[in-house]
Amino acid sequence: MSLKTRVRNAVNTAFDKVGDFKQRGELLDKTVSGYNFATRNVSQTVVNTFVDVIFLSSTTPPKRSAELQTSARQHKAIIKSGPNMDSYDTLVVNSIEYRIETYVDNNFVIELSVSELM
Repeated sequence: MSLKTRVRNAVNTAFDKVGDFKQRGELLDKTVSGYNFATRNVSQTVVNTFVDVIFLSSTTPPKRSAELQTSARQHKAIIKSGPNMDSYDTLVVNSIEYRIETYVDNNFVIELSVSELM
C-alpha cells in the first residue's frame, strides 16, 4: 500500500470519527448571466457541491472605538480534497453563508479560510 493511499485512508477515517464536529455543507458558485430591465429579474446559474466540513477555529476581529465595525467573523475549516475550489466562492453550513477567502489544497484535505456574510 502506497503512502498516498495510507494518508487518504487516514483522512477518511478521521472524517468518519469526528462525530458531531463534522457538518454537512454546500459549496456554491453563483454566476449572473443577464438582467431583464423590464421585469427587473436577474438571470443566474448556481453550481453546488455537497461536502463534509470540519470547523477548526474562529476569530472575531478586534473592535476599535473610533472605527465602524464591519469585519466579519473569520473561520478556519477543512474539507476532503476533490472539488476544484477555483469554481466556488461561497460555503453554506446550517443556513449560514460564508465567503471563501483563501484555500490550500494538499491533495488530501482542503484548508479553507472563510468569513461569515452579514
